Amino acid sequence: MKNETILVVEDEPAIREMIVTTLEMAGFDCLQAAEVSQAHHLVVDHRPNLILLDWMLPNGLSGIDLCRRLKKDEMLSETPIIMLTAKGEEDNKVQGLDAGADDYITKPFSSTYLKTRILSLLRQRKQLQDLYLSKLSEHTQEEDHINGWEPSQPQVTPYDEQFMQQVMAFMEEQMDNTDITIDDFANKLMLSRTVFYRKLKSIVGLTPVDFVCEMRIKRAAQLIEKSEYSFSQIAYMTGFNDPKYFSRRFKKIMGVTPTEYKERKGDAS
Repeated sequence: MKNETILVVEDEPAIREMIVTTLEMAGFDCLQAAEVSQAHHLVVDHRPNLILLDWMLPNGLSGIDLCRRLKKDEMLSETPIIMLTAKGEEDNKVQGLDAGADDYITKPFSSTYLKTRILSLLRQRKQLQDLYLSKLSEHTQEEDHINGWEPSQPQVTPYDEQFMQQVMAFMEEQMDNTDITIDDFANKLMLSRTVFYRKLKSIVGLTPVDFVCEMRIKRAAQLIEKSEYSFSQIAYMTGFNDPKYFSRRFKKIMGVTPTEYKERKGDAS
């Protein structure tokens, strides 16, 4: 999990330093904040992969307040949050989870336990990205490609669902457009280029360029299975203006050439 960035929000310097040292030794990059306002600015500016958020914070705003604020922000809601607190009562845990926290750790905790919970949540997030991308590619032509699908925790938020529905609708419209750009997507969704890039990558784990290519190739695979078109026709239908480049990208993503894919599907049927 190297290069993953974790924001540690803890007002006790000794505890914060212990957590940061533990995480940096485990290969994570760390950001630090001692109160809600500072933490919110860091989330907006740096988009950490995960937030460790203390319950009790100074200046009249708690970790719960920040958690609610982030989960209600459609551009930040996908960031996983682990609440840290000395409060162990069941109702407090429920309150934290109701605010949108993805996990809950009660102090005191060992460094091994902390790392295990973080790795588990990041792994779940990666699995969710993979599953989400798989579901999108399987149902690109269905109106309810997201509705009705209930992934394992952590859940895709309603904001994420709406965002991806808009992305996929535009992708469908532009499937054969070889000149589509990140700016085209951003403008369609009325977002800045940077916000669109970060949002899409946080949900599906791919850059916009890789995402578009993945969707094109998955659509091409669907068309190959129908056996109604030549490979060159399919290449142009899915936005590739060079059939040879299409074949190379197909093999890189699918693991086989278009010809091999067609033969395997033919044998399977």
